[in-house]
Amino acid sequence: MLVFASLRAWAEDSAKVVEISRVVVPAEVVAELKATAVMAPELSARSEKDPEFLARFEAQVRKLAPHFPLVPVTDRFGTNTFFKVRLNEHGGGFDGIRFISPATSERDLVWLFGFATNTLPRNLYIVALDGPIRGFRFVPNSERSPGVREDYSEQAPWGKWAEKYVAVIQDLPGGEIKPAREYVLWFAFGPGGSNADLCAAINLVPPKPASRLLNEIEAALGFLWD
Repeated sequence: MLVFASLRAWAEDSAKVVEISRVVVPAEVVAELKATAVMAPELSARSEKDPEFLARFEAQVRKLAPHFPLVPVTDRFGTNTFFKVRLNEHGGGFDGIRFISPATSERDLVWLFGFATNTLPRNLYIVALDGPIRGFRFVPNSERSPGVREDYSEQAPWGKWAEKYVAVIQDLPGGEIKPAREYVLWFAFGPGGSNADLCAAINLVPPKPASRLLNEIEAALGFLWD
């Protein structure tokens, strides 16, 4: 049975969440978000066969990046800082968050994020603002694989909130996160859609060549084994 050694102490701190505010998105930008939302579902089928389509999409994400909020990240193994931000409030069906690596060397990304039930995005991925990046890999589904998991309600802030959350935990290995560079994590919700409150913790940790097992990601985020 999986037990978190520091569960009680960590859960006491879980109410501490950085609330990220948003500025109003202009109507012309909402129109571009809607157009990008239409492109997003085609990525999986077209990105390898049609590199020009992928390039156009990533260029559009970089153009929209200034309208995405900057969020905090940590860069020490076994730590986390949760933040909460409302996405898709403008109804564009496409939104994102930005972060800048505070590390002085290449890092892997590990994160736990949650959305309220029925507001999970249809697609999500990562884009580097100043060059290529090899994004999230497919991980075979097993009991200890990352991906959509239990709701982590005893470890994450949403455990103290009235609304039930669905959690996803994953990593991006291979040292893809470069020092002092900026990245966008984008989310496609489909045309229209309602508000989607994202709560997440992102940690940038020393690199590994291959994807981590679930317990390794949990440890990197400060969840300890008994």
